[in-house]
Amino acid sequence: MTIKKDNYERIAECIGGDQMSAPEVAELFEDGQFLKWYRKKYNLNSGREETSQQEWLEGYSKWKNRKMDKRCPHN
Repeated sequence: MTIKKDNYERIAECIGGDQMSAPEVAELFEDGQFLKWYRKKYNLNSGREETSQQEWLEGYSKWKNRKMDKRCPHN
């Protein structure tokens, strides 16, 4: 999914206002340019080694395709 640059601010406001679910936000962050802009705009550099976008997308894909019958052991 590619997000138009003129929508970045509006989408960031929705994310900041908790108007989107975590999976929806993760899907938006698949757009590397939007993710880069968002991190810069909100100063989200953690100072630790960055996870590459490819590695992050692989982890997200595994999470997205997991079996839904497995529950968190902490619940």
